[in-house]
Amino acid sequence: MSLHPVLERLFAAWHDAGVVWALLREPADPARPEGDIDLLLDSASADAAEAIAREQGFVPVPGHRFDRHLLRFDRASGQWLWLHCVTELTFGPYRAVRPRAECQCLESRRMAGLLALLAPEHEFWVTLMHGLLDQGRLSERTRRRLAGTAARARSGGALPDALGALLPAGWTPRLVLERATVGDWPGLEGLALPLRKAAARLGRPALSRRLLGLAPRVVAELRTARARRGVSVALLGPDGAGKSTLGESLRRSSVFPSRQVYMGLTGGWLRHVDRLRVPGIVRVGRLLVIWGRYLRGQYHVYRGRLVVFDRYVLDAEVPPPYPLGPFGRLARRIDGRSCPPPDLVLILDAPGTVMHQRKGEYTPETLEDWRQRFLGLGTRLACARVLDTTQPPDVVQSEAMEQIWRLYAKRWTGA
Repeated sequence: MSLHPVLERLFAAWHDAGVVWALLREPADPARPEGDIDLLLDSASADAAEAIAREQGFVPVPGHRFDRHLLRFDRASGQWLWLHCVTELTFGPYRAVRPRAECQCLESRRMAGLLALLAPEHEFWVTLMHGLLDQGRLSERTRRRLAGTAARARSGGALPDALGALLPAGWTPRLVLERATVGDWPGLEGLALPLRKAAARLGRPALSRRLLGLAPRVVAELRTARARRGVSVALLGPDGAGKSTLGESLRRSSVFPSRQVYMGLTGGWLRHVDRLRVPGIVRVGRLLVIWGRYLRGQYHVYRGRLVVFDRYVLDAEVPPPYPLGPFGRLARRIDGRSCPPPDLVLILDAPGTVMHQRKGEYTPETLEDWRQRFLGLGTRLACARVLDTTQPPDVVQSEAMEQIWRLYAKRWTGA
């Protein structure tokens, strides 16, 4: 079975260190896993497993109260690797369903190369309970996993007993297993709502306990607020440098929620403000529009999102394609210094002739002049990095995401 090289090294190190673990849900493609990878760790091995993962470039994600989340970006493959590690099996609202089946699952695990997998009888019930109690549905992939393990599952044990305590009248674990064996997915999916309601009644704490627990939760949230902030990155470069292509690919491939905000010195409401032709009002109006865009980006940053600024006020360092008088140059200088810099500035670099071939709106000479000015800006800004966009798009994307990931990792580790 093909396995991502980073995961292969990690799991080999875990094996050598005697870490006891198992995959709760096998990725569809272990060579290029998508989303988080759910793992069950023996509680005695959890600290050692995390220490080994950190040695191999994984970083703990802040803001998770119960489970361990370890994240790494692999530049070579352009792949995010997110490990969601638990030491206790819990299901449903308030994590109310606790079968106490961890030892059984880990003792009966089976090895497929370096992958530690649940035995089929345990995989069936873990998969079913996760689908019904956590997700409220049985996806097509979940149904395939259930169909492949139902024949070897048993209706007795800690997992089916925990589910059976929540089943509505007329249902038993044996009947659930029979329905899965014949592929009655609509019938099983119909159990999701009553099961989740039963779990909520079982796990909902009393009002007094919720009130008593509110203050510690607020304190914990405040302690991790800075680490949980998102990152802002501005894409700069002349027309044809590849800003739109990179911005869209970063948003599409980011493991973090993301937003794109236009921060150029033209377009949008700025066109309407410029038509007023009253110098003082135009100046105030432009600053209000620019700061409105900036604050919208900061709102998303504080909500923990990756904000990709398409252009930035730093464009003022490069002359426009039309002549400016003294007042115009002063106004542009004011615009360029109107907002603080973002966390990261990515200057997209390509020769003027290449950018002209891509868009053709400006002459190669003009584009080359702008290119040199942007490169000069990059030498003056500590937060600036230059990306060669003559490389294949996936390589440019990986290099950009690597720079973004370094910011997250530095903040989370306090380095």
